[in-house]
Amino acid sequence: MLNEIDALNRMTVTDFEGMKSNKPFDIPGFHESVKRDFEASLITLEEAAIEFYKGNWTTYIDKEYTKKQLGLI
Repeated sequence: MLNEIDALNRMTVTDFEGMKSNKPFDIPGFHESVKRDFEASLITLEEAAIEFYKGNWTTYIDKEYTKKQLGLI
């Protein structure tokens, strides 16, 4: 354990930069998340419409809007 601490203390800034990953996080947005769940048959069209409503994307449970967002129309 002590040797690991000494090794970290001896590292330079460039050593730490090499340890960083420049890859962005692959976090889907709300729309992509609902669409992925619908395409995987984890939720129904009505449940997707409810999710858009709960996420404040619509002011009421709008199945037509949901169909457009999911690429069904």
